[in-house]
Formats: sequence, structure tokens, C-alpha cells
Amino acid sequence: LHQHAGIHTDDRDRVGDALNDVADRLCKALSRRIQRQRMDHHCADALALGALGWVLSDAPRAERLLALTGMTADTLRGGLGDPGVLGAVLDFLAAHEPDLCAAAEHLGVAPRALIAARDALT
Repeated sequence: LHQHAGIHTDDRDRVGDALNDVADRLCKALSRRIQRQRMDHHCADALALGALGWVLSDAPRAERLLALTGMTADTLRGGLGDPGVLGAVLDFLAAHEPDLCAAAEHLGVAPRALIAARDALT
């Protein structure tokens, strides 16, 4: 098993898949509401978790998240409900427009919804 930043590849894949599945369902259910209403923390959390699942679904992208944010696997695990950690994930996406757009497309929202979620969390 390849290990990077304390996460086994198999574990990272399972965590990414699980987060992605749960967050996909949450985000799709909330996407219309998000686009019509002002972003609140509940919606922002759901979008950020979906975005995190998307980031973790690709090993090189997940490694780049850890490297650029300075977070560790333990920080991510422990910070799934922390607005600072979730905001950092969205900051990571906002800093690279192709990833921001791809994540937004995957989640079924406009990129501006991810930016609004970041603003609501920070």
C-alpha cells in the first residue's frame, strides 16, 4: 500500500468515496435552495463536504490539498464539521479555477455557489 501524509491509498479512496456519496446526495437536494436563497452554514457545510469528497476522489489532487493547505489527514478527519477546515477546502478550490469549475459541475451547482459557501464559512 502506498502511504502519503498518514493516509493509506485504500483508506483515502474509501473515505473519499463515502464522503462523495453522502455529500452528493446532500448537495443535489440542496442545490436549488442554495441558488435561490442566501447561503447559510448548513448549506455551506453540505457543499464543502461535497467538494472535499470530490477533492479526495483523486489521489494527486488530495495530496495537493494537503501540501498547499498544510493540513494532515487527521486534521481533515477531525475537521469535517469545522468551518475553518471546510473553508480551507473551498479556498483551495477557489485558488485553482479549473478545479473550482470541475467540482461545481460534479456537485451540480454554479462555481459561485462554492464561493458563497466559502464566504459563509469564513
